[in-house]
Amino acid sequence: IIEEDAVFIESFFTIPDEDIEFKLHLQSSWLLRFELDHAKMIDRKLTIPYVAGRIAESFKTDLFVIWSEDNSQKLIIHCRVLGGCDKNDHGLGTVEEDIFLRQLEKTMLNSVSLRISSLNYMYL
Repeated sequence: IIEEDAVFIESFFTIPDEDIEFKLHLQSSWLLRFELDHAKMIDRKLTIPYVAGRIAESFKTDLFVIWSEDNSQKLIIHCRVLGGCDKNDHGLGTVEEDIFLRQLEKTMLNSVSLRISSLNYMYL
């Protein structure tokens, strides 16, 4: 639980959605939290829904992705792995899940293409 993200998370879940509610129990208790730089997003003509959409598209049914609004003070993307995860008696994810998320983060940062430029790809 990240208190500073509470407002955008609450607003995301305000409107009921059956698909989202169905996936809630599949979400990992761990998450990847990306904070994007406003100036760099503007310079590259990117929006947060576009970036989050590219992440979600790249990982299809394996990730649950939510994001803040473009006009938010901080541009935040939350990614949670979907699927059955082993939890210990306290409901906490295993250490292996933490390692998996670190590998997933590295994969995202190196391989999710945001736009094709004239010479090369721009990565997250």
